[in-house]
Amino acid sequence: YLGQELTARSHHTGVIRKRIMPIILTDTQTEVPKPWVLAHKMQDSESELSEEEKQVLPGKLPNLSAPASGGLISMLMGSVQMPTMEEEASDGEAVQEVSSNDELKKLQEAGNATMEELLGVVKKGSKIIDSDDGKTIGQIVSPPVEGSPIVLAQMRLDRVGLLKGKAGGWSRLNRVTIGDHKKEFRFLPYTPLWWPKAIDEETGKEKLQTEEHNETANPQE
Repeated sequence: YLGQELTARSHHTGVIRKRIMPIILTDTQTEVPKPWVLAHKMQDSESELSEEEKQVLPGKLPNLSAPASGGLISMLMGSVQMPTMEEEASDGEAVQEVSSNDELKKLQEAGNATMEELLGVVKKGSKIIDSDDGKTIGQIVSPPVEGSPIVLAQMRLDRVGLLKGKAGGWSRLNRVTIGDHKKEFRFLPYTPLWWPKAIDEETGKEKLQTEEHNETANPQE
């Protein structure tokens, strides 16, 4: 039956290696938003962080609601309301607002160009390939729609930092290609609210509340 091999493999090994999750595809020159900068720091240097820092930093990936992800997309695409110059503004304020308008226009132009490329490249079933080692790290399940660079993809959990492995987790400097196309993008993965609250790094399964409590009570075990 459909999915028999994957079902059997998961049953016998007890490890979930892939999950469907949303990712944002951006140009490699686009500045990485702060939630992913913090996630990168959490994954890259977790062993060097104090317990206090771990409490302040988010999880290994941002956990976003639909409105929150929409807000981030608006900023990435430059789709925010441009400030208008007021007649009674001083010269200094006027220069600052013009500069802000210029920056937004550049974001819009870059966002529109990236969106056009994504619509031409990202198709259902396309493989997501890491440019560093040439390995397939995911597959497109649902391509982007006009105006949004968010896609649903079946991703390897070790490549997004949610499963222990040799890959080393997710990096904010990642570069990927889609399918047979050579154009490089950057992917920003996040966990939606409908995902389990915590993922066991050993099995890829949902971490039960009792397990989390035991780890907190016995951190050395």
